[in-house]
Amino acid sequence: MKKFRYISLLMLCLIAFSSDVMASKTYVRGIVKASSTVRKTCGGDNLLSDTNAKMSLYSPEAVEIVGEEGNCYKIGFMYVGFMYEGYVPKSNVIRKEYTIDEAYETSLVNMGFPTDYASRLAILHAIHPNWTFSPSYTGGVANGMDFYKAVNGEYSVIARNVIDSSNTSLRSTDDGAYKNGQWIQLVGGGNWYGASRQTVAFYMDPRNFLDESHIFMFENGGFNGQTQTVEQVNKIIGNTFMKAPFDCLPGANGCSLGTHNYADTFLTAGKDNNVNPNHLASRVVQEQGVNGSVMSFGKGYDGKHIGFYNFFNINATGKTTAEVILNALSYAENKNWNNQHISIYGGASLLGSSYVNRGQANKYYQKFNTIAPDRYGNYYGNQYMQNVRAPYQESYSTYTGYYKFFDTIDNWDVAPYDFLIPIYQNMGAKTSLDTKFNSDSTLKSLNVTSCNLNPEFISSAYNYDCYVKEDEIGRASCRERV
Repeated sequence: MKKFRYISLLMLCLIAFSSDVMASKTYVRGIVKASSTVRKTCGGDNLLSDTNAKMSLYSPEAVEIVGEEGNCYKIGFMYVGFMYEGYVPKSNVIRKEYTIDEAYETSLVNMGFPTDYASRLAILHAIHPNWTFSPSYTGGVANGMDFYKAVNGEYSVIARNVIDSSNTSLRSTDDGAYKNGQWIQLVGGGNWYGASRQTVAFYMDPRNFLDESHIFMFENGGFNGQTQTVEQVNKIIGNTFMKAPFDCLPGANGCSLGTHNYADTFLTAGKDNNVNPNHLASRVVQEQGVNGSVMSFGKGYDGKHIGFYNFFNINATGKTTAEVILNALSYAENKNWNNQHISIYGGASLLGSSYVNRGQANKYYQKFNTIAPDRYGNYYGNQYMQNVRAPYQESYSTYTGYYKFFDTIDNWDVAPYDFLIPIYQNMGAKTSLDTKFNSDSTLKSLNVTSCNLNPEFISSAYNYDCYVKEDEIGRASCRERV
């Protein structure tokens, strides 16, 4: 499914700060200004990712400098969700120290932020003093809903959260996701499997993403004409298929005759529907990829639905690639989205009315709905996407687009940015991902000799009855494989 395939290639390098504020209240930040390979030691072997890939950072990357050795800085950073430390040449890094304002940090706590939130946000305030942060209490209750209750609610339906990582420690082995040693593919058009409880908890924990790039998953999704401009949108889509204009033909639904550009369309759609146009643009890059897809070409699929567009992949569901595509294009035809403009405008209208303007006002809440209950008081529904890493990935797309617009991330303070940060209670220690293992103990197989299992082996079962002939008692044995 295209909405997931391309972005995984774009997101090989996702960088975040890696540790809490140091006791000295000084934060040492580095900007990797050129492509740079990360090494285990200064000049040593390549540092490898969780899938044994060599890691390289590409500008602009904000990292934490945690030490130095010879001609290298030791940096802490996030790479596709995992935390690492490694070495890069000093010549490739712009270093700057920031002093944390303790009074501001205290004011965040007084606003309602837990201390481990406040320490991270105080770093961002030191770097970008015009950014503002507002606590958003999940569940609409004082101090927010219980974090692990929320994780369990989100995890209760396996297909709600899928992941395409080849690292099997991130995959679920619960019923519906895994059976007898085999993971079950849950989404057509790619290797998408159920995310493990550990993985869901990590991507639901806001504390993991309070850094310069991923903070944008919490950006207020409403329209703001002062901070959201056509120039910004152009930078977000400038290296994609949407850099070229498009034409609307006579009879096109909702689109005046002539040549149009995508940036103007995103800005108009955002303004009219009270949705951040930068959010819309980065969402389409996530959904369609940098080169576009069958949903954005208007050529139909398998001879059907020719001339229709679905830029936001709405109703793109199914068990096979063909079913996913045809369902989405059928939706577009039913809506008469017969040009690029009206498809983007229609998607923005849906996003505004169904998400932003009902309380799901940032990328995080559109994936993990712990803020806007349905009429029966239930949460975890009305969620835009299945990809558990979508807010993480989309926020980086927004971040790089903003960076390109301002030329340097240190000039972002020409206009304020407002972030709505989800608050939970009873969170415990900050969650993390293990690069090799999860907490699961599911058996891959179970073989018992001289004994009939009831029920027959299934990986999710915990208890069996074993029936042995009376004269064979004492001879039964079993072998298990985790």
